[in-house]
Amino acid sequence: IDPLSKPLIPFTTSNLIDFGTQQAPVNMVKAFQVRNPNESPVVVTKIKQTGDVSIFNSDMTMPIVFQPFETKSFNMTFSPSLLGAWQSDFALANDTMSLTSVKAIGRTIGNVQVTLDTVNVPYTQVLSKFHVSISATPAPINLDTISFVLSYDADLALLQNPTIDCSKANPLCNYLITPTNISYGKIRYDLFRKDRSVDNTLSFATAAFDVPFTCYVSKKDTTQILFEDIFVSQLSTSSSSQGMITVGSQCGDKSLRAYMNGNLPAIIKSIVPNPANSIVTISILSKGKNDAQISLVNLLGEVKLRKAVSLENGSNADALDISTLQSGSYQLMLARGNGILSVQTLTIVR
Repeated sequence: IDPLSKPLIPFTTSNLIDFGTQQAPVNMVKAFQVRNPNESPVVVTKIKQTGDVSIFNSDMTMPIVFQPFETKSFNMTFSPSLLGAWQSDFALANDTMSLTSVKAIGRTIGNVQVTLDTVNVPYTQVLSKFHVSISATPAPINLDTISFVLSYDADLALLQNPTIDCSKANPLCNYLITPTNISYGKIRYDLFRKDRSVDNTLSFATAAFDVPFTCYVSKKDTTQILFEDIFVSQLSTSSSSQGMITVGSQCGDKSLRAYMNGNLPAIIKSIVPNPANSIVTISILSKGKNDAQISLVNLLGEVKLRKAVSLENGSNADALDISTLQSGSYQLMLARGNGILSVQTLTIVR
């Protein structure tokens, strides 16, 4: 450029290229324009990109010759594979001065699916469990928080604290799962990511936790388990599929129905936690004051623990120390005199 000519006027351009909020992974292209407002040719010899340089890419290549008053069109590519808010700046210059800058921004969110099992339970008062599985795209997807409410028929099933098998490569082991009772038949589960330096790939095959439960109804009853109020961090979207608990055609020992009909003085309502390894709390419903006995029997029929309990009318709770017993499946029996009132299964793990 002739040094005696007028000083260069900065270029005009689309100052902001906004790709909006997109579902990751994404590969989008947007056009933008750069105009030389000068009455002389100008050559762009320098392009400096800063910010998220791996997310945004332009087809501008040096050198770029702009004729007087010429407008050129270029393409900007937005191609993130993870979640986040992204930004990059492109500074254009010649050998003597800065000519203009182009800014590109965009945000990406993920999609999370949560599903529940359909569980068939053959007997009432049998401890069972259903799986909550989580799948998310893109992978890895590093969500900080996932929360939802499970709604169910609390007259049919008693849900217990969730468990995670961390002996396998379960990404949910990097999450703290906190259950909170909202109301009768509603429990909220909050999942918080513990170590944010770890990438977590959530898929149905690996990302799951178990919710133990005990059924308390007669044969051929069912209850749906429904998701409500699903929240996923980083503005991600969510979807879900519901589950169902079905009790089979056998009524088990019929103790709950007998208790409700006034034919039994007391029953075992729940054992928490189950499985367990140290102290368990046994919840017992009693009609009036009763003296009873709790026994823990192994699969060989051997009584490994025995404890006398004095029951008050209504709900009772009693602690039992099982820390000295070996791993395995046991029958917890509530008896009065020579009659067994109620039986539940307790699993001990070491």
